[in-house]
Amino acid sequence: MTATTSARRSSSTRPHRETTGRLRTTNRQAACVPAMDQDGRHCSDMLDQVAAARDAVPRLIREDHMHTPIRQAVADGDAEAKRDEPSTAVSQHVRSR
Repeated sequence: MTATTSARRSSSTRPHRETTGRLRTTNRQAACVPAMDQDGRHCSDMLDQVAAARDAVPRLIREDHMHTPIRQAVADGDAEAKRDEPSTAVSQHVRSR
């Protein structure tokens, strides 16, 4: 691990912890759907849970895993090198669907 990588990881520890917590919440939202079905909950309640989990993941990735590296690249003077990464990632995701 290089000094730059180490600095990036240590500077992003707090956002990483927050992201992990938000992902766990999203996982719980999705995981409760089978129990809701077993309890006879209305389908609209289950769909709300699924939609909340589905919508949260791309938002988390956009906010936490795309913006943070871009901000860090600007601070490090590497903005030009990182410029195309977000659009490439989005393009790959869209093609895979």
